[in-house]
Amino acid sequence: MRFSLSGLPAFDYLQPTTVGEALTMLDAQSSTRVYLGGTDLFPKMRKQILKPTTLIDLKWINDFPETMINENGEMVINPQATYSHILPYLGQFNGGAALFDAIVQIGTRSLRNRATLAGNICNASAAADSVAALIACGAYLTLQSKSGSRNVNVEKFILGPVETVCQSDEILTKISIPAQPANCAGTYLKISRNKAADLAICGVAVVVCHSAKHPSGLAYKIVINGANPRPLQAEDACQFLAKQQPQISFLQEAARMAADAVTPLSDLRSSQAYRREMVYELTLQALKICLEKLGKEMLV
Repeated sequence: MRFSLSGLPAFDYLQPTTVGEALTMLDAQSSTRVYLGGTDLFPKMRKQILKPTTLIDLKWINDFPETMINENGEMVINPQATYSHILPYLGQFNGGAALFDAIVQIGTRSLRNRATLAGNICNASAAADSVAALIACGAYLTLQSKSGSRNVNVEKFILGPVETVCQSDEILTKISIPAQPANCAGTYLKISRNKAADLAICGVAVVVCHSAKHPSGLAYKIVINGANPRPLQAEDACQFLAKQQPQISFLQEAARMAADAVTPLSDLRSSQAYRREMVYELTLQALKICLEKLGKEMLV
């Protein structure tokens, strides 16, 4: 079916109903884009940033896995699931607070009713809120091609702005978040120019879990978005905190380590210096929130 809509380049529209059919279409076409909600794709087409000659609509595929929390405590997310559809599951999922906090800060409610988590991941924006939270939870993706499937950690999936490891013959068929430890707290904080539907100048996802493997009895994950070409795990800061008892001075030192680890740019939304300082402030605040949720007293 050929479409020529006002403001968009003309394109052929395909509507597969199975993953296998979609992969066959993908293999047979050139200059093709697959899509779900289209909230990232169509604005780029209107601006002539992207000019695909064929669009494959994945919303009608009926053999993607169902969104659920399975018997092992793992959360499985159908790539067709919108943000609004995912939120109730995150309310029941142990360790889902960081992703929940990220999703409710994405756009407006009407956008969340249309946009998908899968689309946000594959768009590979440096400012993507949900991606930082997914990395903090150890999430991974299943990519399917005609030759088979493979699992890729979200952290390794994104190579840089709008660049991923997904090959031209692959489709994202499942998002998985492993079961989290029983005593786990998380949050996601961001700063933007306004509170209504704006991109993050920078954001920080933090997950803190009880762990007998570390001297502090706690394991930390700190992931930063919007202040680096791709989401960044502040590993040195996490390793430092895992050796210390909760203390304000240690949290401040770890937050500074996180801020020093990023390589922010200056653009119309923020200067490099402001982004770095906001990484420090958001990291410190997020760490305090998580430790308070775990009932940890922070020494001055």
